[in-house]
Amino acid sequence: MKLLDKFYLGDLELKNRVVMPPMDTYESINGFVNEFHFAHYGARAIGNVGLIIQEVTSVRADGRISTQDLGIWKDEHVEGLKKLVDSVHKLGSKIGIQIGDAGRKGLIKDGDILSSSNIPFNDYFNKPRKMNKQDILNVINDFKLASRRAQLAGYDYLELHAAHGYLINQFLSEFSNDRNDEYGGSFENRTRFLKEILVEVRKEFRGVVGIRVSAFEWTKDGYLPEELAKALLSFKDSFDIVHVSSGGTVNEGELSFYPGYQLNFAKKMKAILNKPVISVGQIDSFDIAELAIREFDIDLIAVGRALLRNPNWIMDESFKNGLEMESRKVINRGYYRERFLEKKLRK
Repeated sequence: MKLLDKFYLGDLELKNRVVMPPMDTYESINGFVNEFHFAHYGARAIGNVGLIIQEVTSVRADGRISTQDLGIWKDEHVEGLKKLVDSVHKLGSKIGIQIGDAGRKGLIKDGDILSSSNIPFNDYFNKPRKMNKQDILNVINDFKLASRRAQLAGYDYLELHAAHGYLINQFLSEFSNDRNDEYGGSFENRTRFLKEILVEVRKEFRGVVGIRVSAFEWTKDGYLPEELAKALLSFKDSFDIVHVSSGGTVNEGELSFYPGYQLNFAKKMKAILNKPVISVGQIDSFDIAELAIREFDIDLIAVGRALLRNPNWIMDESFKNGLEMESRKVINRGYYRERFLEKKLRK
């Protein structure tokens, strides 16, 4: 089964192709790691996940999605993050961090809400402040410093959150970017903010660097996966892998959910960029995951809600498919009782 095979992302060895994608837990106070995060990510490491990508971690205090988001906007955050990284490593998994800024989708009361333009997401969110050139330089520097801290904390992988309608995605989408300077207009210009962030990230972070993108906007006149991929071609050497999702850029978008509904987006982007891809979207069984690898040429499989429901999803699916996958001794006993009884009788 290819899903359980080792996979090499550059020099980074993953024990299997299963990825836990970043999912906000809303459990932090002032951006700091606490006991919940050790338990939450530790459980998935015990459950044999190959790569755990930590929830979006804000590069700016006012750039959080909520006040309960993890943070990496100051040096004081590094100690807790490093302990979390070390803990996950000791439990056998690799760990990455997703860093980002919510932009106009931020819910920080009285915060400095920045965006590519002053267009609010909807009536529920505050009207953002359109970023001037100095704001852009400041936020790029925030990403640079966050990447430096991620390196100090020891993460294996760093992912820029350029999806789901958050700040970087706000520059990419014409629905949220009405600028007429070098950061707006053509798709090339709208990718400039992401490109310039990646330049600074690469100066600070020595591990694998990825970008998470919304490849499809689920609305009339939205950009297509092929268009986004072509816009990224000129600086594709600045990232190692693309985590392909969709949606979130407009309020009125109509998404169509079904198992593996985003697989074709990832396949199209990989064909143009010739880069490894992570695909996500209701992949909740080995059958769908294997089909994604076999038929859609997907490299890594992100399993989100299924891993939230069950940290031992890999073991469950292995058992259902007649595979004897080794985990911690006590967890093995929960799946292979007959095997242990047989061994006991032999003694």
